[in-house]
Amino acid sequence: MLDLSKMTEKQRHASNTLIRRGNLRHLLHEKQQQLYDLAHTHPEAMIYSSRKVGKSYAMVVLGIEHCLRHPNQIVKHVFPTLTLAKEVVSELMGKIIPFLPEDLQPRAYRGARPHWVFPNGSVYHINGADPSAANGLRGPRSDLFLLDEICFWDKGSFSDTLFGAIIPQQTTVPVRIVYASTPPEDTTHPSLDIVIQKMIKEKTLVKFTIYDSPLMTPEKIKELEKLYVNKPNQWRREYLAELVANDDRRVCPEFLRKSHVMDYLPLDRDPQIYDQEMTYSGFIVADYGIVDNAGILGCWYDHLENKMVVEFEHAEKAMGLRKFKETLDSIEESMVDWCENVDYCIDVFEQAGFELRSEYMLSFRRPSKGKIEDQVGVLRNALANDRIVINPRCKQLILQLEQGLWKDTEKTKDFERTSEHGHLDLIAALVYAVKFCPWGRRPGQYNIGNLSFVNRRRK
Repeated sequence: MLDLSKMTEKQRHASNTLIRRGNLRHLLHEKQQQLYDLAHTHPEAMIYSSRKVGKSYAMVVLGIEHCLRHPNQIVKHVFPTLTLAKEVVSELMGKIIPFLPEDLQPRAYRGARPHWVFPNGSVYHINGADPSAANGLRGPRSDLFLLDEICFWDKGSFSDTLFGAIIPQQTTVPVRIVYASTPPEDTTHPSLDIVIQKMIKEKTLVKFTIYDSPLMTPEKIKELEKLYVNKPNQWRREYLAELVANDDRRVCPEFLRKSHVMDYLPLDRDPQIYDQEMTYSGFIVADYGIVDNAGILGCWYDHLENKMVVEFEHAEKAMGLRKFKETLDSIEESMVDWCENVDYCIDVFEQAGFELRSEYMLSFRRPSKGKIEDQVGVLRNALANDRIVINPRCKQLILQLEQGLWKDTEKTKDFERTSEHGHLDLIAALVYAVKFCPWGRRPGQYNIGNLSFVNRRRK
């Protein structure tokens, strides 16, 4: 990124020449230029990154360039709130406008809704997306929208603001929208499905972490790492641009990748410890539904280490019973090499359960039920005591454990539904697995184990 105070006369002349041609790309650093290039070749583009990469700076540069290139255009830069828009854009305008030749510099109008008017008649507006300010977004047209920190816009009105106020303004002009955001604290925020998944699919999203930012020195990054050493989720979300839920609403805040995800190898598989391999108790648990996904987990119990290992997963919506049974058979076949027996525990409605037993000859138990918070409490206890190991191949389960939230309501306790994770059906299956696991028992002792073994740590 250029420093105006350190530019030579020759550099300043070259910069002015480019700016008069309507090209401000040189004012951006290498990472920001990737967004710039996408925004000039696609109707929609997005930067999804950590803090301190310069998202908003790049957005303002794009907005100013558009105003310089095209007379009588309207650019609208929208933040979660109008107050934030005023603070951020006013500061960035003060840094960028001095690069422009004096005869191209806009005139600033302060007031309730600050805006900048360029000599060619183009106007740069700022707005808030919160319900109290959203009416200011409406208008006959906007030639370029810069939608900043969209993952922090008001959740309840997000869809109405985007499709009711913003998109209609580009009905009579070419669609030009640039998005920017850090990952949301709420993993059910509608921007994830409506915008980010679309940008990923169309390959118009660039993602950067704090380690990609040329604005940060290694010393400063190390200082930040120390500050967040006890806040791993916040560090991953704010500086690694990972989607991680807030602990206060997470279903399983005790889950950590570094503690619970590994390619687990039983002790008897090490010839230096045991002369021959042993067999283990295997079990397959499933949460079968018609409206929601069917969630299936293939697990086994390591009685030597008192750990339950989740080896396989499968999640699928609108899964017929034939496909369901075929999937169960496939998982069981993958487990027979080290499991003496494979039992089944399935939560299924009565008619489907009857068909599984009568038509598909499947013998299974149903899980014990109770209050959902009590059932999840058993799972959280097992996670807290490091009694669960999850194979890295179980990617959907891992994401559900990281991102799964309780519904934001005080009336009833329930899992939050999302298009990506459904009704957290794999977490439900994991709850059944913990309660069905033969804790404290060796293979052949088929009764469900004593849950007190979940609390026992190795001496």
